[in-house]
Amino acid sequence: MDHPVMRIRLVIVLLTLTVAPHPLAAQEAATGPIQGRVVDAETGEPLAGAHVFLAGSVRGTTSDTEGYYHLEGLPPGVYEVAASMLGFETRLHRLTHAAPNPSVLDFRLQPTVIALGEVVVAAEKPENWHAYLARFQELFLGTTANAERCLLVNPTTLDFIYDEESGQLRAMATEPLVIENRALGYRVYYHLQEFEALEGWVRYLGTSRFEELEPRNRRERRRWERRRRKAYEGSLQHFLSMLFDDGTAKAARSAGFDVSMAPRFETDPTLAVPVRAEAFLKPAPQPYTRLLAFDKHLLVIYKPDIPPSAPSGVPGATPQLHVLDDYASWITLNDGPAEVDPLGHLYNPYAVTTFGLWSRERLADLLPRDYRPE
Repeated sequence: MDHPVMRIRLVIVLLTLTVAPHPLAAQEAATGPIQGRVVDAETGEPLAGAHVFLAGSVRGTTSDTEGYYHLEGLPPGVYEVAASMLGFETRLHRLTHAAPNPSVLDFRLQPTVIALGEVVVAAEKPENWHAYLARFQELFLGTTANAERCLLVNPTTLDFIYDEESGQLRAMATEPLVIENRALGYRVYYHLQEFEALEGWVRYLGTSRFEELEPRNRRERRRWERRRRKAYEGSLQHFLSMLFDDGTAKAARSAGFDVSMAPRFETDPTLAVPVRAEAFLKPAPQPYTRLLAFDKHLLVIYKPDIPPSAPSGVPGATPQLHVLDDYASWITLNDGPAEVDPLGHLYNPYAVTTFGLWSRERLADLLPRDYRPE
């Protein structure tokens, strides 16, 4: 069976909260702040009200009238800390934080230069802009059930460049994209740095900040909790965090993951060979990290996703190709080993390409990087 969705390739490019310890370890470790000052790079004047946050998480604060900020209660680890403010370019710094001592990190934000005539109101957008917007939202938010309950609040901040010869679509935003995700209960501020799409291929790069939405009632809160858990279970984040926990794939297998090595994407499933974690998860020279390192394709199936009526899709048990179409994910390394943090996220935003089920998970299914089910 030739499933059309399987040919969509998604390069994992979301800049994430890079390392923080496992939540249980965080409770036991001594804590210390990350602190500093946010100023205008051209004038040196303090910037009050700038957002300073751990990229991809709900952890953040704002600078005071003198530009100072404090991010409290952080355990030792390596973090990506971002600062943003309307009218200025977002800055991102990687920081090794050695609690309980405070870490000092200052930001100098560069004012955004907007050329005259660059800002165009919605009524003046070219006719094909709306078609490009529809395609962008499908590729960026996704087509899952969660995507149907997502709203891009400020689409007019987007502009597009389309190459008719190659079919390439590029998108740019003059301010952070604001996404209301009523499926998972988050407001996401996404600082888009790069978006490119060709037929069957898409990649995007940016920094995200999450805010919890206020539920209308207890029923909606419980619904969000169930959907968040469902979005997490079986995800790439879930898989990598399980591997990181024990380094042997035992925890991942207990959680329902089966892993094998395939010679190529969409290979004959009988050629996939079950593999132990030691074959693809290696020690890393940096603290708080491990390395994904392998030459072929990693084939991952999350067994709880497979209905009992479906033929076996477990590597080593003669999986059926159409089961792989619907329930399998493949990972390919783009340029050598890829660093992974304890929360199941990749340091290098262009580290891997995913195929199959994971390639269909877009921003509508994105959770804060420090999310864990209760």
